[in-house]
Amino acid sequence: MLELASGKNLLSAPDELTAEVKASLSPKKLRRVQRAIERATLSSGSFVTGDAVWRAATYTEADVERVTASLPEGLRVTLRKLLHPEVEKRYQTAGELGVDLRRWLGELAYSPADAVAELTRTMNDATTVYAREGVEAPLSVRLLNDITTAQ
Repeated sequence: MLELASGKNLLSAPDELTAEVKASLSPKKLRRVQRAIERATLSSGSFVTGDAVWRAATYTEADVERVTASLPEGLRVTLRKLLHPEVEKRYQTAGELGVDLRRWLGELAYSPADAVAELTRTMNDATTVYAREGVEAPLSVRLLNDITTAQ
C-alpha cells in the first residue's frame, strides 16, 4: 500500500543499514533476523533479500514519516499505523484497517466526474507509456481507455 501510494519501498534502503542500526537490536531479535535471513537466502539465493529482512527489522517511525511526508494526512495516519515498528501499535484486525480506510476515503469526497477525470488521465498515461515502449497495451487498459474517452 505504501509503495502504491508513494512510489517508495520502505525495505529498499540498504545504505541505512549501518553497524549501529544493526547493533540496536536486542539479542533475541538479532537471532530472529539472522534466522530469517538464512531462510530467505536459502529460498531465493539473493543477498538483496537479506537487506530487506534487515530493513524490516530496523526501520523506525521516522523512516515511515519521511516516506509518507507527501501523502494526504488521512492516508499517512493509516500507513503509520500499518507500518508501526511495534506490533502491538499496528492494526490488530483487518476490520480496524477497513474502518480507517473508509473514513479516509469518505474525506476525499470524489464526485463521479472527478473519478472519471482521474481514470481518464491514468489511462492516457498508461497508453502513452505502452506506446513509448513499443508494447501493445493490455486489453483491460484499452477497454478502460475507450470507456473513459467516450465519456
